Amino acid sequence: MFNEPNAQSQHDDFFYYKRNTIEAVRSGQWKLHSRKDDEAINELYDLENDVGETHNVYDQHADIVQNLISKIDACRQDIGDEAAGIEGQNIRPIGRVEDPKTLTHYDPDHPYFIAM
Repeated sequence: MFNEPNAQSQHDDFFYYKRNTIEAVRSGQWKLHSRKDDEAINELYDLENDVGETHNVYDQHADIVQNLISKIDACRQDIGDEAAGIEGQNIRPIGRVEDPKTLTHYDPDHPYFIAM
C-alpha cells in the first residue's frame, strides 16, 4: 500500500464474505471459490498464472483444495457463515446505547456562515 520495499502482509489468508456468508478464500497464489450468488460452487484458480480466473483447476489439485477447505472451515468456526448455519465462536452482538447523544448539537442561533 505504501510501496515499502520487501513489504509482507501480516495475514496468510484472505477470506471473501458477501453479507454473512463466506464465498472464497485466497492463500498465496491460490483462490478457492465455494459459493457465488447463493449457490455452492467448486472453483480453484492459480492466480500466479491465471490472474483473470479463467481456468478452473479444482479437479487437478485435490491437496490444495482440501487445505483451502480446512481454512474456510476454521474461518466459519471463528466468525460464522450464515449459509452453512454456523454462528461463529468469536462474534459479538452489535453495540447499543440506551440514550445516545451526539458529540455536537445544532444551534440555530450560532452563525455557522458569516457574510464577509
